[in-house]
Amino acid sequence: MNTRNNKTSSYTELVHIGGVGFMFGVNRSLKHNLISPAVLAFFDGVQESEEAIKDCAFPLPIFNTNLHKSIFQYLGDDWAVCYDGIFRKCPKVKCRIEYNSNTHTEVFNIDRTLADGKIAGIISL
Repeated sequence: MNTRNNKTSSYTELVHIGGVGFMFGVNRSLKHNLISPAVLAFFDGVQESEEAIKDCAFPLPIFNTNLHKSIFQYLGDDWAVCYDGIFRKCPKVKCRIEYNSNTHTEVFNIDRTLADGKIAGIISL
């Protein structure tokens, strides 16, 4: 699923991370993929067990592990051009994503300037 904006020739793509779909802006000219910290925060405190606890968004079938830690691998910090156009040092994570029925491992810079509520990140597909 994607939506195109004819004025800017950009579009959004439905990207699945950890089985949950997020809308990402697609920009083929970007050198770095960007992800909002809100996506990572979505998985914070979610246990991979079948027990539903008060801090759990949804139960999953793996015992006593934190979903955030199993989905995102922290890779350190790196310099990237952020959504606001400023070159800054950002934390970097690696995760598996699925789009258009293809699964890939991608590296993302966590961009705190992604404040657009319509997209969860920017990816160069």
